[in-house]
Amino acid sequence: MSAETREFLKQHDIVKNYLDKIADESALVGLTDREKEITKAVQDLTREWEKNTPEVTAWLKAMGIVDPTSEAAKQKIVEVTGALYDNKQAAEANKQAIQEWQGIWKTAGDGVASTFASILVNGGSLFGGLKDLAKQTV
Repeated sequence: MSAETREFLKQHDIVKNYLDKIADESALVGLTDREKEITKAVQDLTREWEKNTPEVTAWLKAMGIVDPTSEAAKQKIVEVTGALYDNKQAAEANKQAIQEWQGIWKTAGDGVASTFASILVNGGSLFGGLKDLAKQTV
């Protein structure tokens, strides 16, 4: 059997591909979201690397391309993927905090406008109205 035929069969082995997928998914069970992101990154890069023929792998290594299956590369993947996940989480937390503050300030602004309108229409104390508004906001 020629090398091309072996490579073709390897790429089209549906059962092996399915079993690999199940193994990848099984590795994610019980992990935190952060650990899942890291594990998926390692799995994806490993799978892509394993698609190479031995000749291509040798050529890539000779060209200085990092083998993602090496321990040093895996550690770097874990490090950068974890940092990316942490940055995404921080950005999402910041976004939520901004939305909460926007809601607070909108409510306060609406309350001030309502207080002024109430004083103009109904009369009363500006200080008392603002004091009541502060109690509601806090």
